[in-house]
Amino acid sequence: MHLHIMAWISSILVFFVGIVPVGLQPRFVAANLAMLANPVAGFETNALLIWQDDELVHETYFNGFDINTLHPVHAITRTVLKALVGIAIAQGYIEGVDQHVTDFYPEVEIAPGQESKRDMTVAHLLTMTSGLDAHQSDHPVWSAPDIGAAIFALPQEAAPGELVRFRSYRSVTIELLSALLARAVGRSAHAYANDVLFGPLGITDVHWEALADGTSRSTIGLYLTPRDMLRFGLLYLNDGVFAGQQIIPEAWVVASRPVPRTCSGLRTYWGRDSYANAFAAHEGTSFVARGAGGQFIIIDPDNNAVTVRTGTYANELGFFQFFFPLLRMLIAPRGSSPCPCRQAFAFE
Repeated sequence: MHLHIMAWISSILVFFVGIVPVGLQPRFVAANLAMLANPVAGFETNALLIWQDDELVHETYFNGFDINTLHPVHAITRTVLKALVGIAIAQGYIEGVDQHVTDFYPEVEIAPGQESKRDMTVAHLLTMTSGLDAHQSDHPVWSAPDIGAAIFALPQEAAPGELVRFRSYRSVTIELLSALLARAVGRSAHAYANDVLFGPLGITDVHWEALADGTSRSTIGLYLTPRDMLRFGLLYLNDGVFAGQQIIPEAWVVASRPVPRTCSGLRTYWGRDSYANAFAAHEGTSFVARGAGGQFIIIDPDNNAVTVRTGTYANELGFFQFFFPLLRMLIAPRGSSPCPCRQAFAFE
């Protein structure tokens, strides 16, 4: 049977019946993987990893990518930055999410009519509700000698905490947070991550782009291998613990999780009730960090699983029609029989 037809049959079975018979799963898994890695179909998956019950049970690479290839994680960079903020608070570099941004930028003059800027806190940066008015890639702030100070000096289009539709979703807010973190800890977010996050996770091969003044670019800019994306995801599955070490404070991990929402398998919910939109609510209690083009770290507490996917897609809806049935087959719900196609991969 043609792989394309088999992939569609598996999708129909999952969405309308809820299950694919175990005996048929290996063939359907192969069909879905072939579809999701096919650039002609518009779904160019480069890596897919699944961790469940303390084992790496699936790991495949496509299109010339391999275990050592660094991938741009795009907006997942923000999730990593916000984890670093939680660590910095625990270490005393930042007093807490309610500390005012003016404490870090006392030299910035508040312009007349902009007094609400004094109310801006770390929490406003985390939730991208600073009210700052700029997001263009060619804005002069990006060539300033101190980008953080230049961003903080920008005019307000709204008071901190007020949403102007979704226009508060500004790159400048995240870059200000990265610059603020650097002032607090005395080194760039990248250098700080090497000490308190990447190092403890065993992540040694990483690239993090820098802005003109050396600030770690944090709207996007981070490149990780899929296995290292998995290591980061495991922190949020296991309350901030990796290899027996508490790396991110448990309370911060809990605060970063979105409130569970009723979501279909074809969408996620970007709520503003967790710090940073660090994660979006997914199905059930699961949640996901997403980057443009289909970079995913999906944490599934109910099934004790983490999924990592990297690549691109031209058709998001079409991609999900094959992607989620594949996960339903590869991630065994508690009490059910796992797909015979699963393996145990070495992972340290």
